[in-house]
Amino acid sequence: MSCIATPGLVVITSEKSQTNQQINSVVPHVQNETYYWYWVMTSLGAEIASSGSGGSVLTNLSKGLFETIKIIRPPHDLIDAYHSAVSPLFQNILANTHQSRTLATLRDTLLPKLLSGEIRLADVERDVACV
Repeated sequence: MSCIATPGLVVITSEKSQTNQQINSVVPHVQNETYYWYWVMTSLGAEIASSGSGGSVLTNLSKGLFETIKIIRPPHDLIDAYHSAVSPLFQNILANTHQSRTLATLRDTLLPKLLSGEIRLADVERDVACV
């Protein structure tokens, strides 16, 4: 969760990563709770943004203030049911994000070549048909 400049913005990482002092990381230690905690943190966004102290330019939510936020944790079976319901949605979001990046890379690679005449659409269509 972002805590400086734009406090309250939340993301889930899909691979190991590192953060700096501008990010408060919430790392679930119980399997199948990531999506629940994402929802909790997202729903607290406005509260977190208003809890930050205003500097001359940037709003800042300190780690100390972040740690004082009280959250009621439901029983694990309820969190597990939530995870089971939303997991396919999050997996589709991740797959679509990867596909979008792949398509953007392909576009950025091919478009200049098409515009410069380095490759022609007829040639690409022919080569794709052979595959």
